[in-house]
Amino acid sequence: MKHSKILQIALFTSIIIGFTKCSSSEIGNSKDVAQDKIYQSYSINYTEGEKDFTAWAQFRFAGSKGTTLELSDPSYVQFDQQRIKVDSSKYSGAYYEHKQDAGLMLSSHSFVFYDINKKAYENGFFMNEFKLKDVPASAPKDQPLLIQYAFEPALELKGDDYIRLYATDTDSTFSITVNATDSANKIIVPVSELKRQKGKELTLNAKLFRTVPLKQTTPEGGQMEIQYALKPVKIKLK
Repeated sequence: MKHSKILQIALFTSIIIGFTKCSSSEIGNSKDVAQDKIYQSYSINYTEGEKDFTAWAQFRFAGSKGTTLELSDPSYVQFDQQRIKVDSSKYSGAYYEHKQDAGLMLSSHSFVFYDINKKAYENGFFMNEFKLKDVPASAPKDQPLLIQYAFEPALELKGDDYIRLYATDTDSTFSITVNATDSANKIIVPVSELKRQKGKELTLNAKLFRTVPLKQTTPEGGQMEIQYALKPVKIKLK
């Protein structure tokens, strides 16, 4: 097993362990709690090339780490006017997941949560295309490697948004993070990382992590996150 694969498994395991230590996976019913104590959590996940993207919602009692809630009738949640059915797992508790055609992704979307009193909380967002541009076919090891990224329509990294560029299929893996305060539209791989590569080809993966502020919440608040992963790109090293 390659070193990078071992690192990926270890990272996934640590995430699961950390999640279960910090957040409750217990399940309650939303009718049994004060409606103004319901915390909303939403996420969008997409990997370039997949036929669907995933819209995910979860509700908790009294904050982001509280008991997960199954929405009691007449309470429900919808994504783009489609009701989402409840699901559950050992580690996540109760949650709501919806798959949608990726061909419909690059547009405006919204989650709407109706509490047991039929009060609506609508939170929308626009999904921009994320891509790498002008990726070189080859690059020398003795010069910094410039990777450009772009959004269509125009979008900037804001607040806690970031892009992570990381190498795979190598014993000399590395990860570079670009934040909103960094120079726009470019990622630089330093010479020190390139010289550590023993192979003749570098495989790079890019993933966008975006935070969307919620406009309508209970006093408990909420969050929305977007994760957009691109297909790996390969660059020959000279």
